[in-house]
Amino acid sequence: MRPVRWLCAASLLLVAAAPAHAQSSTTPLDSISVWLDSLSRDPNGLTLSRSDVRRGSQNVPAGTTVSGSIATWHGDLDIAGTVNGDAVAIGGDVRLHPGASVRGNVLSIGGEVRNDGGTVGGEMRTLSALTVGPVTAFHATPAQTARRSISLAVGWYLVLAVIGLFVVLFARRNLETIAARIHEDFSRAFLFGLFGEIALVPALAGTIIVLCITILGILLIPFAVVAFVLAAAGALALGFLAMALVTGDATMRWRGAGGGAAPPPRRQ
Repeated sequence: MRPVRWLCAASLLLVAAAPAHAQSSTTPLDSISVWLDSLSRDPNGLTLSRSDVRRGSQNVPAGTTVSGSIATWHGDLDIAGTVNGDAVAIGGDVRLHPGASVRGNVLSIGGEVRNDGGTVGGEMRTLSALTVGPVTAFHATPAQTARRSISLAVGWYLVLAVIGLFVVLFARRNLETIAARIHEDFSRAFLFGLFGEIALVPALAGTIIVLCITILGILLIPFAVVAFVLAAAGALALGFLAMALVTGDATMRWRGAGGGAAPPPRRQ
């Protein structure tokens, strides 16, 4: 019994780590693209390409020329040479040293623009944040999509494994009782389960309406909703596992005996 409990604990840790791993593997890859998309949609923003953005602080020395635009991601941008396009710092400052020349616009998001003697052909602006609504969905590469799908599949598999282990350890008698009912009268059990699923939403709505009668009940609504959802999920999982138990038992008996109906699971 002790190894099974250790396996259950390990599965819980893996379930907790799977979503965090999936998020950390996707968020850094698309954060720059999200900012650039927001920047292009902002009324005071600019249009930049991903190739124009460089991570960290950047420096354009005197006597050098940048043919297009240049932008920094979480770093300062120091310009002493020439930039033929726009100069943007996302999460940093833009400093124009004496003799610097920017033929486009100079923009700082989350920082400030400091002109110590440079020339700017366009406008100099500072934005504390981008004033845009929801950004369009990021189009992931096939590899990113595959990794995300695999992470979700593994996460759900671990969740189901934990539910199965919990039922085996603490609710085996209830599981065998439900499996016996399914085996004895499958049609009746199916109809009861179907009507029960349909009645979940009206039952939740009725519970909320009853709680709204009193002030204390209104305060308990969030807790009641969470408890109701957890109870419904547990009941659905228990029914699914019971049906899986009946199917697996019938399959194993059919393979061992060469066919025939499987008797109901024994109750302990």
